[in-house]
Amino acid sequence: MTVRKYDAVVIGAGHNGLVTSAYLAKAGLSVLVLERLDKVGGACTTDEIFPGLYGPMCARLSHMLQGKIVDDLGLHSYGFEIVDPPPGVGIGRRFRPFPDGTFLGGPHIRDTYDFANQIREISERDASAYFKWEEFWEHAPSIFYPFFLTEPPTVSDLVHHVRGTRLEEILEKLLTWSVLDLLDEHFEHPHVRAQFIGLPESDPRSPGSLLWTAISRCNRFGRPEDRGTPLGNMGNITRAMAASAKDMGVEIRLGAAVDSVLVDAGVATGVQLSDGSQIQAGVVVSNADPKRTFSKLVAPEDAPQDSRKARLMKSTVSSLHLFTSLSELPDFSHWLGDGYRRESVVDPYIA
Repeated sequence: MTVRKYDAVVIGAGHNGLVTSAYLAKAGLSVLVLERLDKVGGACTTDEIFPGLYGPMCARLSHMLQGKIVDDLGLHSYGFEIVDPPPGVGIGRRFRPFPDGTFLGGPHIRDTYDFANQIREISERDASAYFKWEEFWEHAPSIFYPFFLTEPPTVSDLVHHVRGTRLEEILEKLLTWSVLDLLDEHFEHPHVRAQFIGLPESDPRSPGSLLWTAISRCNRFGRPEDRGTPLGNMGNITRAMAASAKDMGVEIRLGAAVDSVLVDAGVATGVQLSDGSQIQAGVVVSNADPKRTFSKLVAPEDAPQDSRKARLMKSTVSSLHLFTSLSELPDFSHWLGDGYRRESVVDPYIA
């Protein structure tokens, strides 16, 4: 049985694992990253989706990559570059045509007032409510952003953070309301509701399903030059991260599937690979999600008491990423008239 020793072992070469490994190596530790696939990237890769056509298999744009990480890892010197920044008014660019000939969004939307006027043609009441909706989402991210790049806050930390401010009511809704609850408070017309219900990647009926949207909208606090479609698409981000980590001394081993985490007296001491070999380490970091980590990689008798929460996490919600190869751009003249530019309607940020 082969046994090797490192200061730290990172399970998985996704973007989080690569960033973690780089910082550990920067602190002077010997670091090994183990990736079961034959490439780095995890959810941030560029793949040949159709013969000769490459694109993002999962994540489709740089969204919340923090400027500190870009600078600390020197990602721009390793080829990271944004070539197509995201639109200024994201919701307005979401073009939604309806069977009755009406539509929302489109190439002529430039700001929230344009979009409100467009909604007004469908529903006067919903147009007025739209500004309250935007105000809610203007403030909600500010609850969470102060905790970025810190220890994750508890609910008590968040409550204390907003106590006595206008954010207190917003946090209460984020924790207890569903997406449908918030829609019910603001909008009535089904077309307008359809425009907003697809925002969060969670079950819109579940209490607390607003949280993802609030955290996602923290991207507004990031640097514009780090947001959008990267040169070479999403895989170029993780390739740059891997190159930076290697130059800091990180060893990245591909095709190395971790079978289990080795635990002695409640302390992780290394990992065992699927080929039976073992690697010892003073620190073991899992880039897998918490549920997979504590239900697949750590034996129940070795897991800490509070890890039961992770094993019981609900993961029944799915989202669909549809890829199509078109011979020409879609024709929306039925809704927009003959004078529109087809390329101005096709939004690469909306699947």
